Order: sequence, then C-alpha cells, then structure tokens
Amino acid sequence: MYHIEKEIYNQFVSLRKTTELIAQNQHKITLLTANKSTIIFVGSGSSYSIAKSASVMMNLRTSKKSSAIAAGDILLNFSSYKDLLQESLIVSISRSGSTSELVFALELASQNSDCEIISICTRENSRIEAFAALNMVIPWAFDQSVCQTQTVSNLFASTIMLTAITAHDTDLEEEMDSISHFADNFMEKYVDILKSIGQSDFSHGIVLADCELAGIA
Repeated sequence: MYHIEKEIYNQFVSLRKTTELIAQNQHKITLLTANKSTIIFVGSGSSYSIAKSASVMMNLRTSKKSSAIAAGDILLNFSSYKDLLQESLIVSISRSGSTSELVFALELASQNSDCEIISICTRENSRIEAFAALNMVIPWAFDQSVCQTQTVSNLFASTIMLTAITAHDTDLEEEMDSISHFADNFMEKYVDILKSIGQSDFSHGIVLADCELAGIA
C-alpha cells in the first residue's frame, strides 16, 4: 500500500482523535466565543479554502457574524481590515504553522487590535502558537505525502466541532463523534467504485458543492 493510501484510510482514526481533542477544549472555546460577535477564519492555500467553508458554516448555524480572509490579504492590507479585527475572534487554520504570511498576519493582528486568536494546527511548537489564546494541535493529522488528504479533513472537522460548540449544537457534536463508527462499512461500500473511477480514462474533473462544502470542494 502506498504511503498516501495509508493516510487516506487512516482518516477515520485521526478524525476520532481530532473530535475528542476539540471536545476536551469545549470550556475554553465557549469562554472565547461567548463575548465575541465576530469570528474570522484565516488561512493560506488549502487552509483558506477550509476557512471559507468554516465561515459559511458559522454564519448558517450561529448568530455570530463570520468571514474568511486570506492571511496574505491581511498582511498586505492590514489598515483596511483593522476595524473588522477589533474585538473579533480569529481562528487560524494551518498545516505547518510556519507559513510566513500567516505568521506575520497574526502578529500584526495581535499587536494592533484587541482580537483573540484560536490556533488549529497539525504541527507542534509552531510559530503561530505565540499569538494564540488557545492552541489546538493535531499532529496525527499531518500528512507526510500529500497535504490535501487527512490534513484537510481533520482541519475541517475541527471547524465543524468549533461551530457545534459555539452553537451549543449537541446533535452536530454527536454526529461528529459517530463518524468513526461508520468507517468500515463506508470504505467497504465505496473503495472498489472509487478505484474504478480513478483508473478510468479522463483528463479533468468538475467538483460540485454548495453551502458549507463549497470552499472545501
């Protein structure tokens, strides 16, 4: 089995660990979100795609105002975003925690506004930890092969749990907790079909999605 294949199949195991970690931080998350009317998701590259989905989800399921901003945009246009960042909660989404535009954007925000920051990252002891009031590290989700596999699914799962806690949505929390129970049947049902599709002759693909999944797609 290829390394990337192992990481794809391992997603249900890593997702279980991730949802448990976020649940363990429920009290801290509640304290940080309780008095914030604005929640801003920040990321770069694929993490920004996750941020877009997370922002839509937060707007749909809570009374908070939420938006997604690319870290590089904050870095280049901080003066334009400064008022928006005031008294906001920034949720930083990152695989490495060392992307320069994200590090500098969070540094600017923390030094020039009264925002608070939650960091969700797959690397321990990353540079962005210094700016966060709450660091949630999920090293088991760090991909050694292609970062758009369990890294993305686990970072997105983290934002789902964050939204569920903010919305006091216990049904959504329970749904996330139950994902791993469906793993074996899910993979057994679809793996051969997906292998057949992957081995077929095509030159490009189109992915369709709406609402929360639009950014992820």
